[in-house]
Amino acid sequence: MRTHALWITECFLVSVVLAACREPSTGPQEKEEPSQSGLAPRISAALSGSKLPWTPGWDEFDRQLDYASSSLVYRQPPGHPSNLLFQYHLRGANPNDRYPLGIHLFWTSTSQCVPKLGNKVPSNCDVATREGVTRAFETFELGSCSTDSDGNCDKGIAIVGIAPGVYELEFNVRIPASDPNSPTCPFCSVIFQSPGPYGAGTVFVTVPAK
Repeated sequence: MRTHALWITECFLVSVVLAACREPSTGPQEKEEPSQSGLAPRISAALSGSKLPWTPGWDEFDRQLDYASSSLVYRQPPGHPSNLLFQYHLRGANPNDRYPLGIHLFWTSTSQCVPKLGNKVPSNCDVATREGVTRAFETFELGSCSTDSDGNCDKGIAIVGIAPGVYELEFNVRIPASDPNSPTCPFCSVIFQSPGPYGAGTVFVTVPAK
């Protein structure tokens, strides 16, 4: 179990990294507070970094979203490459709804699945075919994002202490709480992916050895 002092250190690290990255946001802002696991803070400040689009799918392709205005921003803080900060921006989704968020790591086989990604633990390790592509994958559920009356939400997340290696990943959003199939999450449908398509339009994150 992490000590209170280590938790304070992680909070300080993320707050310092983001202090120079704040900019106006048109979506609702959330307070920065510890995650339910107590391991790392949720990030509410606007984040500068690599900006990715959202695309439909990979399970369902007709869900409501303003794709032109929605984005996913991620970065590895300078001097702290074992940490990954990213922020979900959804615009024009279902109003007053809650969307589960996550990432998929992709591997050449399930034997490569890792027991954790920094301070996050996986919910599944399997093989699936989507959009004509078959890949081994590992899923990490990262909480949820609640939309306002315009269907907008912003959610920042920090993964800290990632082991050295090269990680291939996609970001995802699953069906919202209003969907009758939502009780099946985290094994429910992915409706928005970034960048996509499944297992092909991916991001590579390299964590160097110390």
